[in-house]
Amino acid sequence: MCIRDRLIDVSKLLNIENLLSRNLDGLSSGEKQKVAIASALLLKPKVLILDEPISNIDKRGVDNLIEVLKLIKSLGIAIIISEHRLIQFKDVADKFLHIYEGKITEVWYKKDFDKISNEKLIGLGLRPKSIKKTSTLKDNKQKSIVLDISHVSYK
Repeated sequence: MCIRDRLIDVSKLLNIENLLSRNLDGLSSGEKQKVAIASALLLKPKVLILDEPISNIDKRGVDNLIEVLKLIKSLGIAIIISEHRLIQFKDVADKFLHIYEGKITEVWYKKDFDKISNEKLIGLGLRPKSIKKTSTLKDNKQKSIVLDISHVSYK
């Protein structure tokens, strides 16, 4: 199979045929991510390694990318993702590893992920599973809501 045929097959697989004639500079972050993944798939890898694949992508783009990763996984391609926002990958990951200074310090399997506390994740430098609304203020005269956001860190 020639590279052009492979390109057509991969673009159909990832539903990006409409992007083939577009300039990369005009694509959204999510579209660029799909194009990058497609270019890797052209080589028929056994393993796909992604570094922070959801950075700069909105919620819809993240959801779309997760569906793409599920499809790739169903083809038997192993996926390794380096990311500090783990919750988005809960439905696609089989195992989560925390690596610190080049050593695996924590291993969680999919079934155990819900048991990990936000505090533990934050302590490991990872994003919490959720950002919770911790307090609201309702004033009859002024219907405003005050939102305290906890479990958010920036380093």
